[in-house]
Amino acid sequence: MKIGVPLLLLAAALYAQTVLTNREFGRVKFKTVRIAGPFSVQDLERPCRRELKNAQSAKIFRLLILGELGGLPLPKPLSAYKYQYWLDFYEKSRRLPNELAELVAVGNNAVLRVRDRTGAVSKRVLMGRDPLRFEILGQGFEVLHMEFIDTSPSSRQQRVNIYLRTKAELKQQYGLRVLALIRNWFEELEVYAYIRNDGWFIYESGYPFANPFEENGEPILEVDHQETRTLRCGPWAAEASCLLE
Repeated sequence: MKIGVPLLLLAAALYAQTVLTNREFGRVKFKTVRIAGPFSVQDLERPCRRELKNAQSAKIFRLLILGELGGLPLPKPLSAYKYQYWLDFYEKSRRLPNELAELVAVGNNAVLRVRDRTGAVSKRVLMGRDPLRFEILGQGFEVLHMEFIDTSPSSRQQRVNIYLRTKAELKQQYGLRVLALIRNWFEELEVYAYIRNDGWFIYESGYPFANPFEENGEPILEVDHQETRTLRCGPWAAEASCLLE
């Protein structure tokens, strides 16, 4: 089979990539790179499959790829802020040209999500099924965002926050089952799960102003958001528990 020159060049670019982060905790691997060249699902699929082969020993592998116009989402302040503050940055963030891709592999399942410079979002399952979508007690859940908190190079108290969307009622029985599943992915890390019936994690500091892998449309109104709740699950006490707030 002949491989076109652009694909060969991109594959070379990804392997001559600028590595921004490359961390491993047991069988958990996080990597962030920057590349130059064409940026679409079709362009990135082949080099991502090669990255998957190199990460076969990992139980979970997340690769972030930044293109020439790519950048990580704007960080939110850790202090309290008002809806209007969030709205201003949401509008700016969703309109910024941003080449960003994310490869997530859990076991034998892997999915690639890509946002190109026009703002179009596309997705392709590279192995098995989409690991970011699963069912708990017959209810569907979707992982929207992962936030890895790197406290220090030597600490084993690393933390990951997972933000999910579901149509299910926000009950503790669902939250605890979701938390148990995700903790099985991240054996070496402290895990927290945040679950909503929509994607508007406005006041969660670890969630982007505008998720680059969502088709960000008109924002929810403040008055409507006040009627919604977030189920927060994690090791809040001696045992895992959930709070509906």
